[in-house]
Amino acid sequence: MFRGSHLLVLDKKGRFAVPKRYRERLLKEETPDLIMTVDPYEPCLVVYPMAEWSRVEERLNQHPGRQPGAEEEEQVKADWLSRQIVGNSEDCALDSHGRLLIASGLRRYLGFDPERQTGGQSEEVDDQSRQQVRLVGQMGKFEVWNEMTWNHRSGQQFARNKGIADRYINAGSGQSPAV
Repeated sequence: MFRGSHLLVLDKKGRFAVPKRYRERLLKEETPDLIMTVDPYEPCLVVYPMAEWSRVEERLNQHPGRQPGAEEEEQVKADWLSRQIVGNSEDCALDSHGRLLIASGLRRYLGFDPERQTGGQSEEVDDQSRQQVRLVGQMGKFEVWNEMTWNHRSGQQFARNKGIADRYINAGSGQSPAV
């Protein structure tokens, strides 16, 4: 299980050190390879261990639009979802130092400028917040967010969904929701 939230910094090559707890979990996998892709509804990336990714592919293949005789609208939806998730996926693995590389296209998706990050002829990135990522555990997978986007999106969602946790977390516990 991937739990918790971790603030990390990308190095000049676009890598981040995976927290020890996550690394230990990944190394227990039968196949330690990972898939990194975009979330089709949120401005973040999702990292799947291979076993979890296999389940995602199975569910994508079970989409009503993939079934024989499916209506055209359902086929279009299935194609769009597959293009987003599978079409933007990258195979990745922990390096010998426990880091993951975010491919340049996926860094752009997060709002980072890969050319500026690599140094080279370009100026060094002096704004540390532009290089920070937030890892957010999501049980069988984890998300990678640009820290600035995470903070903005979290504020929006908190205001919009205030009180929803009481219905799910405290449900059946005998506690009444806080008012």
